[in-house]
Amino acid sequence: MIPRCRMRLVVAAAVALGALLAGGQPRFSTEYEIKAAIVFNLTQFIEWPAKAFSAPDAPLVIGVLGQNPFNKSLDRVAEGETVQKRSVVIKYGETVDALGPVHILYISRSETRRIPEIVKSAKGKSTLTVSDVERFAQNGGMVNLVTAGERVRMVVNPRAIEDAGLRASSKLLRIAELVRTD
Repeated sequence: MIPRCRMRLVVAAAVALGALLAGGQPRFSTEYEIKAAIVFNLTQFIEWPAKAFSAPDAPLVIGVLGQNPFNKSLDRVAEGETVQKRSVVIKYGETVDALGPVHILYISRSETRRIPEIVKSAKGKSTLTVSDVERFAQNGGMVNLVTAGERVRMVVNPRAIEDAGLRASSKLLRIAELVRTD
């Protein structure tokens, strides 16, 4: 049974993610504060297989590859939080090897030229790839954060998510624009 305060957090995260993606966004001071909240809240809507974790109590790791566009926003959003009974760890690195194993890999715009190589290196791993690089989902990435005016929407590649052995919640798939790649 989920404790009442934890249930409120899960419901609030779901509502916040839905509002963010539907355009009824709360006021954040920067685009990347919104994106940090979305990246963190994705943890509520993705299911990783048990083999994606080194131990039953291993943390859920979010890695930011390349230049950190979030400043401290992602750290603040994740501070003290648990997801699926796991602590959340944020890592930053200039290479995939420097980050080590991660469950969510946010690929910064500074890595645009390397996207094909990075997406290829993530194949076969239970890693959710996320970026705001143009056409990321259409080019094999999993979640593309697209900014239009003051709104951030998601373009999701369900096939890439499934191929990684991950399961996306139907709630997430209903509120995102879906990309079909074959």
